[in-house]
Amino acid sequence: MFGRAKRPADIESGLKDLSSPEVLDFDDDSWVIDHHRNNLIEKISKPGNTWYDALLGDWRRKKSGRIRSSSNNEPQGEIEHSYIINLAELQRLRLRQLQRRLVQHVVDLRYNAEEPAGWADDLRDYVQALRDHDYMCQHIWQPNDPFYVTGERYVERMMLQSAMRGMEHDVDPLRWAKSRRAWTTASDKPVPIGGTRDGNYWEAWFAGFRRRLGVAAVGAAFLIAPMWLMVLRRTLYTALVSTTVFVAVFGLLMALWLEKLTEVMSATAAYAAVLVVFVGLTTDSG
Repeated sequence: MFGRAKRPADIESGLKDLSSPEVLDFDDDSWVIDHHRNNLIEKISKPGNTWYDALLGDWRRKKSGRIRSSSNNEPQGEIEHSYIINLAELQRLRLRQLQRRLVQHVVDLRYNAEEPAGWADDLRDYVQALRDHDYMCQHIWQPNDPFYVTGERYVERMMLQSAMRGMEHDVDPLRWAKSRRAWTTASDKPVPIGGTRDGNYWEAWFAGFRRRLGVAAVGAAFLIAPMWLMVLRRTLYTALVSTTVFVAVFGLLMALWLEKLTEVMSATAAYAAVLVVFVGLTTDSG
């Protein structure tokens, strides 16, 4: 999760200066492609293996009973660099094309006497393209993002090497990007595009279980920790300070996790009510 968060944000244009009006020629339809094409393909280099990757690789080989003669078991000539194709950039290119058409339709509707042909279809396609882009965004935190064709995976690396053979040139070089994980090899089990149905089900179940377990642990800690403080030190200031601090931190966590204001307010108020009751009991007994 944190490795995915370090990924650079997708930028829409490789152009360095958009302030000059001469940069984009809006009278030529090809400006849309020029605006996005630098982000379609990036070049990556093979990362060095850490001690953790080497240890995990040895354990996997022993478990599967496979002994490889080389470190990567790839074709002759070890591949030290590969590519990443961003399929989501194609969707942004499509959105920009539809947006340009709609802008022209609106201008024609405002200043021309007749209705432009196809404006309703372009508007419907634009809305659907936005929905598709939202769907793509839902997969960004998955370990195997299906909207990235990356050389980090063996099958896709071979496919990219075949497609990119003889295509690079010095006039229009590719940008370099950083590999986010260790590269898989021919002996590793390939991951299906989008995953299998049973695999996705169990992965989602375990992810939900980990989240529920984490929430249970945090909730228990927020109830047990102030209870120990108030019992061990039965003073009014200890009870008030601990209650204030724990309620403030709990409210901050609820603001981070929950989306609706009513849910944040009700959860924080319920937790504060529990601590206030416990403060009354401990101070009275003290």
